[in-house]
Amino acid sequence: MNASTWLQVFGAIAVLAIGSGDTYAQAGKQGLARRSGAVVPLAPNGSWVWHTDPVTTWNRDRLFFSYVDSVNNRIMVSSYDPADGRIYPISFTTQRSKSVDDHDHPSIAPLPNGNLYFAYCRHGRDRGFFFRHSLVPTPETLDDVGAEQFQPIEANTCYTNVYFLKKEARLHYFGRALDNKPTWLTSTDLGRTWSRPTAWIIPEHGAVRPYVHYASNGTDRIDMIYTDGHPRDEKNSIYHAYYKDNRFLRCDGGLIKAADDLPLEHEKGEKGTFVYRYSEQKWAPGQGPNDWIPHGRAWVWDLEYDSAGNPVCVFSVQVDAPPDAAWTEGRIYYFYAWWNGSTWTRQCIAHAGNALYKGEDDFAGGICLNPADPSRIYMSSNSARPFDLATLNVPVIGDDDYKLYQGTYDREKRRCDWTLFYDSPGNLAIRPFAPAGKGPVDALVWMEGPNYPNMRNYPTRIVGWFSRGSATADIERADNPAPASHDE
Repeated sequence: MNASTWLQVFGAIAVLAIGSGDTYAQAGKQGLARRSGAVVPLAPNGSWVWHTDPVTTWNRDRLFFSYVDSVNNRIMVSSYDPADGRIYPISFTTQRSKSVDDHDHPSIAPLPNGNLYFAYCRHGRDRGFFFRHSLVPTPETLDDVGAEQFQPIEANTCYTNVYFLKKEARLHYFGRALDNKPTWLTSTDLGRTWSRPTAWIIPEHGAVRPYVHYASNGTDRIDMIYTDGHPRDEKNSIYHAYYKDNRFLRCDGGLIKAADDLPLEHEKGEKGTFVYRYSEQKWAPGQGPNDWIPHGRAWVWDLEYDSAGNPVCVFSVQVDAPPDAAWTEGRIYYFYAWWNGSTWTRQCIAHAGNALYKGEDDFAGGICLNPADPSRIYMSSNSARPFDLATLNVPVIGDDDYKLYQGTYDREKRRCDWTLFYDSPGNLAIRPFAPAGKGPVDALVWMEGPNYPNMRNYPTRIVGWFSRGSATADIERADNPAPASHDE
């Protein structure tokens, strides 16, 4: 089925799913809909990663999302209108930027003029990054988007994270570039020209490739949670820092370093605040997984702000399989953490199961926060008992049997209440994202397919859930198991 035929067929289904209870019920029998809303197929093939942000955002009541299409080797940005169910796919690929690697999708940044900025690069293949400007707030075809342009950098690049700060009237770009380190550029003309790149962090003991997840309040600050390196190479802790007023700061506002004096050098103590500290020590009486998991290497997943403007994050911690066991015996765990104004509090909230495929033992199904309310959590797991935290040794259902769950975290009770959100038998559901920005309905997007073999070969499609005219849709519990909870 070609793209135009796919759009005609599934575009019609999307309209009917929102407008017709009968069609919605029929879709539910096919494993498509499990909630009081509509589950909509958004793209027939696609994948994304969680180190480029925003992947998806609302703009003028239209949901925009980026991905890479491995069937046609295309970098894509599509949009979905929940009012009429129409989908508008746009291929950004030129001969120069042709791609199949799912690391290569764009970051989507709303601009103060109402239009959108798209930045993308190919996984370690380009010495710089590509960018485009939309010519209208809700582009529907490539004619609504400016020509592909290229910003050179004297290093191969990977990942793009772009944010506009109103107070500075500057666009900020963060990605991996100089010496494989997190790199920062700024623009005062909405991304047409850029400053010289600066590596903003140098980790300890020769570690390379710290992984970072960014977030911005859109006004005056950009937050980041980051690791020492890749978890297969480094005994990863997680740190938090933020940028504001041309300075890089710790959680309590203490200065780490002025932007003009970058990079932050970990060996000199120029570190962000610990969110999770790696340890190989066994627990003492009174300690447990909320403190650390012995030999557990951390990886960042999502970062948002609570109603007080303080950072909230979710991350994973992975423990390798025993030396004589199969790689599938490794386990991954999800954590929730927040800054209360004086300290970070973290809690192990769920079993993620095992890795998506051999060779990337830290690739979990994925976890994200709702930007509008970060007490709401979405996660993917193939654990047989994802909320049984009385033990770290829980079997998995199957290597490709990842389901989506929604949780609500109560800080006072230190409790997360969970319910099954989505299950499509015979398919995995992974890498969920809740859109940035304010939209007309509540929404979640994810990848779905029979399996996920690797970053360049993925029979996954893009799927979205949209509430019916309400940003707080009720949960249909009839075909769900009883909600699970965990107390500290």
